[in-house]
Amino acid sequence: MVLSLLILAASATVPVTCAPPEGAQHVVSNPTIRWILLGEDGHGTKEMPLSMADWVCAAAATGRPIIVGVEYAERNQAALDAYMASDGSKDARLALTDAPLWDPDWADGKSSFAMLALLEWLRTQHQAGVIGRVIAFEPDFIEDGADRERQMAKRLESFSSEDGALFIALTGSFHARKRLLDAETTPYPPMATLLPKARTVSFRIQGTGGRKWACTDLGCGEQDANQAGGEVRKLTILATPDGSYDGVYDLGVPMTPSPPVKQKR
Repeated sequence: MVLSLLILAASATVPVTCAPPEGAQHVVSNPTIRWILLGEDGHGTKEMPLSMADWVCAAAATGRPIIVGVEYAERNQAALDAYMASDGSKDARLALTDAPLWDPDWADGKSSFAMLALLEWLRTQHQAGVIGRVIAFEPDFIEDGADRERQMAKRLESFSSEDGALFIALTGSFHARKRLLDAETTPYPPMATLLPKARTVSFRIQGTGGRKWACTDLGCGEQDANQAGGEVRKLTILATPDGSYDGVYDLGVPMTPSPPVKQKR
């Protein structure tokens, strides 16, 4: 396994900018909304994780307490808390990347350089008082897929009661589905269906074409991102035809792959 300290240091300082899409303010300012789920349509890209910054900035303008959720196992919580409280130095980043989530044997796109850059940006927002905690909401142990969804929903719900906080979670598009469809697409209730329906909004994030970094039976590396979104950056607040999402956030650009911070030799 090789970890380049030079690349690690550079990646954690990649500028993360935010530009809330038109219409986002209407969502984040609604006091009845407690959970915003951002369903990224495939892990392992640069653009999808960083689009979360758009929503955090929109929510920050309301003055509401903000909690951010990332789809990491709960055993990574201590490392996340320590990094949020750190000075973001090289030593702090190295301590963060010692956490289980960066294990190259489990590289699924969520241990990417883009996610590391997002965590660094979230650290600066935490230190500035813009956001509260960053929560790892995936369970450490599960009985099956349905149990995983139940535990994730329970963890999100346990934190959103804090001072009327708005919980913004970045997750896979399956977990963000708000409707059971057929057995192939939703064989059991996704996380979103287990949260209070009237207080939860879910958006599918999608790009237009491009590539992603992922692992398949054939190995790990770059592959087609399978994106069919619009070519204009736009937030559409309208339920998707199948009723799975409350809207779609088109990023309007092709996806580019973001490899894992740690890879096997």
